[in-house]
Amino acid sequence: MAISEKPSRRALRRHHLVRVLKKARRAAAQQSFSEDPEVLDERARRIRDHRSACSCQMCRNPRRSSLNKGKDKLSVQEKRFLRTPPSAGDNDEDIRSCQA
Repeated sequence: MAISEKPSRRALRRHHLVRVLKKARRAAAQQSFSEDPEVLDERARRIRDHRSACSCQMCRNPRRSSLNKGKDKLSVQEKRFLRTPPSAGDNDEDIRSCQA
């Protein structure tokens, strides 16, 4: 394939599937489910599409959890945004006051 050619959609989809499967296999190996490659491959196929370990309150999305309130529900980016002091000329004061 020449550099200027784009891969077909099917080839790109398969490429990403293999890439995500490798990432899921590394995650399964780190969680040390087993040393057996067949068990790791099976676990990787199961967690490939959503790598959440389970659906408990600690593993799920903190925004959807009923345990977290107020600023605990904010994402890392939103917390970082609120920590940084506003620079001169920014109109972010309205946003900052809404989040507090």
